[in-house]
Amino acid sequence: MTRRQGNMFDEYERADLFCVTANSYVRDDGALTMGAGAAKQLRVWMRPQPYAGRLGSFVEMECGHLGVYGLLEADGRIALFQTKTHWKQKARLEVIGKSAMQLIKWTAKHPRGTVYLNYPGIGCGGLQKSRVRPIIEELPDTVHVWTRE
Repeated sequence: MTRRQGNMFDEYERADLFCVTANSYVRDDGALTMGAGAAKQLRVWMRPQPYAGRLGSFVEMECGHLGVYGLLEADGRIALFQTKTHWKQKARLEVIGKSAMQLIKWTAKHPRGTVYLNYPGIGCGGLQKSRVRPIIEELPDTVHVWTRE
């Protein structure tokens, strides 16, 4: 992986796959819960399009409410990198591991593709970088992992 610092949304056009950490909590209205962190930033950034509803539909088709999808290519260049199922939970290392493995498979199919991903599990996920780092260090250098520090 390649470490980057700043606002990855400012660099959106440079990524072939733009990954944002998320959960799989689909609300009663069919929208994916995107109330905090990078998921909220994506929801706000995509306005006026009702993006949470579209993503909720993708999650429902892939794994259902509170299921585990791992990495979900949702819309063109945008993908969800799952870190937990319920929005109230802390991020779970096994879910991050599944998402990372699926991202490694994506990069094997797209060896020249540049991937942007916010550092998974450390913000609203509540984990320490030291716990997540061993999982994501296996990501190839074409995956740029962003922090705002």
